Amino acid sequence: MASELNPQDRQALDAVLAKKPNEITESDKALLRARRSYLTEAERKRYGVKTQKAENQGTSTHTENGENASQGGDGGDEQSAYAQLSRQDLVQLAKQRGVKANGKSDDIIAALEAQDAENATE
Repeated sequence: MASELNPQDRQALDAVLAKKPNEITESDKALLRARRSYLTEAERKRYGVKTQKAENQGTSTHTENGENASQGGDGGDEQSAYAQLSRQDLVQLAKQRGVKANGKSDDIIAALEAQDAENATE
């Protein structure tokens, strides 16, 4: 598992994990994708969060017993999970995480990814 989350991010993640899968919003889904390395396999399965490898390849996801399950897709671009968010959800997530949210979407995504990288090395 990755390094520990800071208290603010841990609290946000715990709040989402306390919800039932049918209660989570797109913003919640984005948070789960961004923090997938902190989720157990059962949590990833419960909330439909793909592994990072499956997200990038778009071809498979790992089931609880480690087998691959086909998901289709052509292997396409290796886009950030953030790039798939609507502008509104991206801004909301940035605000939740204390990242400047009034710039271009690409700039917000870069700031969120930089924060993820910084948190992963702590």
